[in-house]
Amino acid sequence: MKKLTLLFFSWMIIPLIQAQSLYNNAATLTITNGSTVYIKGDAQVQTGSTITNNGTLNITGNFINNATMAAYNAGSLIFEGTATQVVSGNATYYTNNMTINNAAGVTLNALLRANGIVTFTKGIVTGTDNTKPLTFTASATISGASNASHVNGFVVKEGTGNFIYPTGNGTRYQPVAINATANANGIRVKYNAANAGSGAFTGTTPLLYYNTLEHWELTPLTGATGSVTIYWDDYNNVGIGNTADLRVAHLSGGNWLNEGVASVSGTIASGNVTGNVISSWGPFSLGSVSASSTLPVSWLSITGSLNAQKQAMINWSVREQNIRNYNVEKSDDGRSFTNIAALNSKGGGDNNYEYLGRDILQNISYYRIKQTDLNGKFSYSSVVKLYPQQQTELIVYPTPFRENFTVISPARQTARIFTTNGRLIKIIQLKPGTNYVGTGTLQKGIYILAVENHVAQKIIKE
Repeated sequence: MKKLTLLFFSWMIIPLIQAQSLYNNAATLTITNGSTVYIKGDAQVQTGSTITNNGTLNITGNFINNATMAAYNAGSLIFEGTATQVVSGNATYYTNNMTINNAAGVTLNALLRANGIVTFTKGIVTGTDNTKPLTFTASATISGASNASHVNGFVVKEGTGNFIYPTGNGTRYQPVAINATANANGIRVKYNAANAGSGAFTGTTPLLYYNTLEHWELTPLTGATGSVTIYWDDYNNVGIGNTADLRVAHLSGGNWLNEGVASVSGTIASGNVTGNVISSWGPFSLGSVSASSTLPVSWLSITGSLNAQKQAMINWSVREQNIRNYNVEKSDDGRSFTNIAALNSKGGGDNNYEYLGRDILQNISYYRIKQTDLNGKFSYSSVVKLYPQQQTELIVYPTPFRENFTVISPARQTARIFTTNGRLIKIIQLKPGTNYVGTGTLQKGIYILAVENHVAQKIIKE
């Protein structure tokens, strides 16, 4: 095969061209209806080039687009490599139809906008930059999303009407749907297999539980209204006893709200619940208004510290129902954990637990709690990190962070989070040792964490 280099002012494609690479440098590339350009390698479209695709552009390598496009064409873009394909460049690529057919996946480092049918055949689309989501126009649709092929990252849908977002975590397909009644510039969605953050249950008919194992970030780029549909299945959805108990749960202003139930369908094993029309957004998850559907245990807090003998003291608070026991697990590296103790559940309700280690801590150690319910399913708490040496400074990690962060405090003290212009956002009561801090609906940006001894640190939420 020869390298296909386009250096002409105009190029009309014949029914089939195959090449090992494509490099369009300030030329006009036109793929006519019924024609296919098959690139067995990388494709690069340089600044000043023009690309019109009314046929099929099939790429097996990376795709770099630096050419400004003015409109969508009628053709298709197919990713069909065997190694991970990366989409990059400084310009948005507009495609009509698109197919993901690469088991190794596609990574988005540039904007892709689809106007037709996006077919998920095999492979994960990874897009962790919220400024470069996979974007669907008002007329775009999806086909074939599954555990084997979906978006692990950010997805934007423009326009009104019902749309099932093809989201997941790279292992499991975990969709959410929005039936938008108003949608000025698109609603951005990302799935997270994590707790959105604890909060009080408020409202006329308050929730009793929410799913602490997963949530979806729903963020309109400007104003939007609509109803949200939450799906459940056998992944991260333990504790469902009756589908009539289920509601759409919404974390707003530090409180968990019951957004109602316009409809519910399915079985305990799988189904979906649709809430009422809303105009405020944020993290959403599955909620319950009955003790017969407890959902996973709610981890209210977990802290760690050392006593005077340098023995580990781990304390955690939970809101629980139908829980069998808790296992304390320890690690030397934060990755590989070993079970060191077991505690039976105290029963349903809000309960506190504590564990005192027998050994004197010699090295940095990590601890987490494994909760197992009566049907054998389990979940983990966040990880606490203990230092054997005397700690005198406040330690905050990670930063930047996405969902939450950890503060290791040398003493019991009060911490406050401020915006950069001095507005108080949140007050935190720190215990000696490790403190897990949930940020709830805190917007992405730069904040200041200040404690009583006037030590201040910059924290960044991505």
